[in-house]
Amino acid sequence: MPRASAHTGDHRRPRRSRCVPALMAAFILWSALAAAAQAVQRIELRSARDEILADGSDAAHIEVLVTVDRAGAPVPDGTLVQFLADIGTVDPEVATTVNGRVEARYTVLSQSASEVTIRASAGGKISEEPLRLRIVQEKRERDKGARFLEIRGDYLAYFDSSALLVGYGNCSFSYRSLTITADRLQLSVPEFVLKASDAEVSNGKTTLEAKEFYAEFARPTTRGVALLLEPEAKTLYFTDERFFEADWPAPSDKFRAWEPGESKTVIKADKAIIQPGYKMILSPARIYYDGTHVFTLSARELSLGGSLPDEPQYFGWGANGPIIDIPWYAVTQRKVTALVRGRYGSPFGPVSGREGFYVDTEVELHTDAGDDAKVAVDGLFTNTYGASAEYTRQLDSRSRVSAFAMWPQHRYLSGNLNYWRSGDSVDNIVNLRALGGGGLTPSYSLDSAWNFRPKDFVGDWQWQYSFDATLARDAFDPRTYLESGIRTRFQPERFYRIGDRVTISPRLSAGASVDTLRRTETMAGGSLDVTFQVNRSTSVGVSYSADYRLGGRWLNGFNHQVTGRLNSFGNERWWLSASATYNLRNQSLFGVAYGSWEFIPKWYLDAGLVWQQFGPAQFRDYTIGLGREIGGQQARIVYSTSEGRIYFELRRKGGFFNF
Repeated sequence: MPRASAHTGDHRRPRRSRCVPALMAAFILWSALAAAAQAVQRIELRSARDEILADGSDAAHIEVLVTVDRAGAPVPDGTLVQFLADIGTVDPEVATTVNGRVEARYTVLSQSASEVTIRASAGGKISEEPLRLRIVQEKRERDKGARFLEIRGDYLAYFDSSALLVGYGNCSFSYRSLTITADRLQLSVPEFVLKASDAEVSNGKTTLEAKEFYAEFARPTTRGVALLLEPEAKTLYFTDERFFEADWPAPSDKFRAWEPGESKTVIKADKAIIQPGYKMILSPARIYYDGTHVFTLSARELSLGGSLPDEPQYFGWGANGPIIDIPWYAVTQRKVTALVRGRYGSPFGPVSGREGFYVDTEVELHTDAGDDAKVAVDGLFTNTYGASAEYTRQLDSRSRVSAFAMWPQHRYLSGNLNYWRSGDSVDNIVNLRALGGGGLTPSYSLDSAWNFRPKDFVGDWQWQYSFDATLARDAFDPRTYLESGIRTRFQPERFYRIGDRVTISPRLSAGASVDTLRRTETMAGGSLDVTFQVNRSTSVGVSYSADYRLGGRWLNGFNHQVTGRLNSFGNERWWLSASATYNLRNQSLFGVAYGSWEFIPKWYLDAGLVWQQFGPAQFRDYTIGLGREIGGQQARIVYSTSEGRIYFELRRKGGFFNF
């Protein structure tokens, strides 16, 4: 993705008018001011993958969609988007949008199993929902059987403080190929560890009658222990859902029941449906606080992997007045969920800032074969209603197809069809995009990219090359064209280490492209990233990148920039994330910083800083908030310098500031 720059011309070249650089600089300044004038309201990150190999070189393709205020239209072309990753690197770190989209490539540097959190920021706003990728040490086998957990029982309760789900009497559990009935059952939700007593465990072919049962599911292969009394007393250790015997280090207290502990909030339900790593739905949800029944909901969604993309807020208060967001779940099944939301003035949702009363609806569909679909209609009973639909199909462990269509405020249509396949030495990504209607210039593109990873090395350096073929019509030129290009990248097989804390990752790249409109482009560049790991949860880093472009539709010449970053996400009482990029060519600066400190239990001090400067065009905002956690929400007093006022808001816990 080309980076934004402001080349003012090479005055050493003969016969070039001085008006051209002046007009170009004026156009860039006007574009920057226009982009700043339209507030970014939604930043969505997507990836065809949900895990990445910890081999020091594996990479994932990332796509970002950025839309503006109430129209839901894409931000102006050229809007700067910056990526923040707590592990590894994103290339490029700063990119510019085309039709509201940005593409980048994430490369993992870690060689141990963990998880990476990736966010994007644009126009003074950071993505509400991060992209999380599991870093694994081996490729995961495709799960067999049911993809989601379903638990039922005569008594079923979720204890919020210990994240423990407890069931008594006629309990049933199903996940993957296992079905379990038990008299007592406990599930530690974060670790997906199960304990059951007087249980009958079946994999569809073999049934175990277990006095006590223990199983761990958060691994590529289930492993467990069963205490059998018949036909003879025996402790069976297994590491496969077919109950193949194998030794493994099970904990000594594997059969001892967990103590739920004291929990102010307890949710009692008839059933629980869990999508691992995403969310849990308890229905119907009878919510108790400090032993008192507060109210009953048709269902309650709880996030298991960060905040939900559009989690219901129920009641709140924002800068523009009261907020009502009440969900009603018409259907809550393992494969089907149907939701209707009555809303009034919510700051979240498909169209941010929509006023008055309206209704949003959405239906989610899932299959055990790997299909996921979602259809949503927003803004019913208003003249700004819209719709969206998305579909994902996991073809096998190495390939996936997805489709997304959007009809915001029934004004224009936007669609995206993506196919991704990963092989041992080559990845193939095919992407079809289309945008039109509502007065927008119709544009489309069909792109196929092949990324090759040869197994031989140049010294200690690994090399990769890619071939792209694109058929497109874009907003810059109404003519349809066919473009082809090749690009090669070099990086060390493993990043360089200095001691136990410092890692160095250099990269080199070069490429060339040509299209049927006789436009050619060549590019060469490189980057150097240095990261210092302060401790397990905190890291600081600095990177320098440079490239030189000649020809094509983008500004030519030498462009280079330096980025500094600080990330600390591991502490339960405070977290901080900051990043700043300075372009040494056009002297533009883009920086963001966010932090939160729980200085006493349930009291938070939040702060945010956004700084963007491009020539005389400048945007800055300093925000500070004092908040008190109340259940799953936070009451907060906020002061924002860009708004020039103090206001009160009641919003869901952990939400970022809206600039």
